[in-house]
Amino acid sequence: MLWHAAYSSTSASGYGTRGYFLLPTNDGLSGSTYETNYQTDHRLFVFVKAGETVYWGFRAGTTSVGQWRVRWFFDSSDTSFFPDAKTSSEGMTTVSYSNGMYTYNTGGDTYKQYYAQGSTVNYQGRPYDALQAKIGPSLLPGGAGGYSPHYFTNTTGQDRAFWVEFTNTSDDFINIGGFHIDYWDITVADASGEIKNGRVYSKFWSISNSRLTPDVTSLTITTSGVADSYAFGPDFGFYIPVDNTFTTDQDDDYFVKRIRVPGGSGGWTNFFANQDGPINSGDYQQNRRSKEGTSSNIQYPLFLNDPDRTIWKTTTPPTASLNLDYREKTAPETGGEAVVDLSISMPGIVDILVDLNDNEEFDEGIDLILSYNFENPGTYQIIWDGVDASGNELPLGANINFVASVIFFPVHFPIYDFEQSLGIRITNIRPGTQEDNVIYWDDSQLSIDGLSSGQTAADPRVNVTGILSPEHSWFATGDNGFANNRTINTWAASYYTEVKERGNFFFLAITGNIFLDSNALDDNLVGGTAPPIQPLFVSLLHAETNEVARVASVSSSGFYSLRKIGNGNYIAILSQDSLAVGALTASPGLPVFWENTGEKLGSGQGHDGTINGILTGIILNGTSISDANFGIRPINSDLIATKTVNIEEPEFGTEVTFTITVTNNGYSEAENVQVLENIPNGYVYRSHSLTNGSFDPITNIWNIGLLPAGMTETMTLTARVEEDNEGYVNNVLVTSTTPDSDPSNNSDQAETTPFRVLSVAWLDFTGNVSEQHVELNWSTAREKGSKVFKVQRSRDQNTWIDVCEMVGSGTTNDISKYTIVDERPFLGSNFYRIVQINEEGEITYSKLIGVNFDSELEINVFPNPFVNYIEVEAQQIDELQLDLIDSEGICLDAPIVERSTHHIKLDLSHLPAGTYVLKLSNPQRALCKKIVKNF
Repeated sequence: MLWHAAYSSTSASGYGTRGYFLLPTNDGLSGSTYETNYQTDHRLFVFVKAGETVYWGFRAGTTSVGQWRVRWFFDSSDTSFFPDAKTSSEGMTTVSYSNGMYTYNTGGDTYKQYYAQGSTVNYQGRPYDALQAKIGPSLLPGGAGGYSPHYFTNTTGQDRAFWVEFTNTSDDFINIGGFHIDYWDITVADASGEIKNGRVYSKFWSISNSRLTPDVTSLTITTSGVADSYAFGPDFGFYIPVDNTFTTDQDDDYFVKRIRVPGGSGGWTNFFANQDGPINSGDYQQNRRSKEGTSSNIQYPLFLNDPDRTIWKTTTPPTASLNLDYREKTAPETGGEAVVDLSISMPGIVDILVDLNDNEEFDEGIDLILSYNFENPGTYQIIWDGVDASGNELPLGANINFVASVIFFPVHFPIYDFEQSLGIRITNIRPGTQEDNVIYWDDSQLSIDGLSSGQTAADPRVNVTGILSPEHSWFATGDNGFANNRTINTWAASYYTEVKERGNFFFLAITGNIFLDSNALDDNLVGGTAPPIQPLFVSLLHAETNEVARVASVSSSGFYSLRKIGNGNYIAILSQDSLAVGALTASPGLPVFWENTGEKLGSGQGHDGTINGILTGIILNGTSISDANFGIRPINSDLIATKTVNIEEPEFGTEVTFTITVTNNGYSEAENVQVLENIPNGYVYRSHSLTNGSFDPITNIWNIGLLPAGMTETMTLTARVEEDNEGYVNNVLVTSTTPDSDPSNNSDQAETTPFRVLSVAWLDFTGNVSEQHVELNWSTAREKGSKVFKVQRSRDQNTWIDVCEMVGSGTTNDISKYTIVDERPFLGSNFYRIVQINEEGEITYSKLIGVNFDSELEINVFPNPFVNYIEVEAQQIDELQLDLIDSEGICLDAPIVERSTHHIKLDLSHLPAGTYVLKLSNPQRALCKKIVKNF
């Protein structure tokens, strides 16, 4: 129930204690200091966008109120969430019929006057019971069974906040000693009737509960520590938006929390929220402590629903990292210390509980609490000096529970006069997951003296390291107990990060480096530069059990640090795997193609004797150890292939031998070595020999397998030259599954140029014109199986005709000479070649020569003049073209009646008498003879 305070500045029920919630700005009474002390932040607001309508109804819990007047106001000069005008000159304006907000004028132009309580079920502006209030306005969709509301519309043209005030019919304070408003509703809807939740809020809620009847003001708690039928319900509470003032891209983004007090009882209770606590005048530790009496430190609005997300938008969550480490102090100091490295993106508060009796609670005189308030984002370091509450140095291995937490934008919920709490529940709404939060409190300055049976204080009294809500409980038997007339504070983080470490105070360390040690132990040193591989891990094992005690990642510089170690005998192993602490199986293992080169505990020359990625003999006895070093390097072979041949110009039909060598010039053995021997077409495999491995002449693969560093393997391969090609490039390629530092020397080639012994070796070939023929002469230097020579003639080098044949000399290495005569060469150009055929039918051609046969054309024509016939004689006349031309230049028919090689006879009897020209020609020349025909 809402509580309308009594007109008193001093009584427990009056406005001096319960605030100005729902009360009028002006009390209407003269001589009063009421207006002077009036708090505008106590107003009950509703935020309404332009054009939206507010539907409302209130019912008092007592008939003593009679008729009341309900007014709504806005500040014409302020559109913020919390307008504070108190006079019309400051902008305080009444919602009225005359300014176009009320849709009708009934009961007053600037107010609604009606009976605050009555038996009429559907009385306008007054929910009859809880069900009607829950259903809401009957005028809206889904409002069947709801109450009949009053309403007004925001016609100001601006989105703004409105607030409500109650007076009597004389416009004065309703002065009847305070009263409850048991059923009420405020609903905002747009023009379509869509309800807008998350619009009703106040910074100060005055609430009443645990009353036997609505008109009773005395507090009743039927059973201590048990929720009764008059207590708050399971979901009673508020939503609180917290403005994230550190976001630079927007100014209306929020964290939203929800606080609930299920089953709690308070009688009259004040609820509010802020960033500090009950006060804000001390340091942050003092501000957050619960206190005697009331608190006026109000700041954040409290909503009944999740604030409208279109107005109170969700912020971006902050980021934080917490890293806890124990370390040995620097000499000459002794013992250990704890270091918390903190990085935060927003201001934050860090609380650290050093729990030395391992009960996760602060015990004064035993435990320590370290608190820090960082007002700016950044990176910080917090150091605890390893000393307990009595100033004694905590020994190595002592039990310790270290809890460090950081909270951003803490939200404090001071509650005044809340007699019984069955646990305060704070839930994160947004951003992030909706889940219950860890909560905190500090009730240390409140006395517990005088508590009677059934009355208890919170346990523990101080919780600054966080307990998951719901928590923070205290009990009462009535209007009494631990929280009576006190402000009890509970807080949570708008955002929260925590790190816990329970165990032993082990602060020794083992540090070292992983080196890229390319020359391994050639210099008897484990050293070098940072290895270029990630990730690598060093695991520390108990030497007696092989159980993994600690694991450290290796940085990009090669450095690692195993922290929080106690005394003992240990083994360190280097691996690419991050092992689980407590694991009983661990072995070294580097990434593929990497190998260990040595291990050394301490600086200087030497190593531990076995190259295996395991460092033994690590003994801690009160002092940390450095230089626990490992050397590694990439597995690297350098395979070099060579190939030679014993005869670079072999004769076809003979055999050649190729020699292939493979050498590992790297520092690592090469695995799965194979050699691909590319015998080209034209070579036929005959045999091979190997120093190691096996060779498959079908696949031409030589499998060597493992080739140690510095070793050379050899294969000789014999092949026969079979085919006639101009030349061969015989390649070889070596491969391995082991990385090779220089792939450019993995292949080699041997070039051969096979030749064939021809059946004839030509010396010369000539041709000369002699009288009426051509004489051809040639000679050979040697002949092999030479059977016959054919002489061929051609006019155009395309079409060849045989001239004659001559038997060859068989096989001889002596010079042989040959001569033939072409009796009928072509007139003009002649081309000659000789075709030599051996006993196997293989053909060899000589070079081409050309001979120009240009003999004079000697022609005899008789008789001339003639009558009917004429005869013509000329050398090879059958190869000449004959044309008969008259005096007009016209070619005439000249029938041939007789023909021989050198003679023709023409029948010209059909010609008339006259002079004619007889033309004889070949492609090279022409000859004309004038002839005369008589009658």
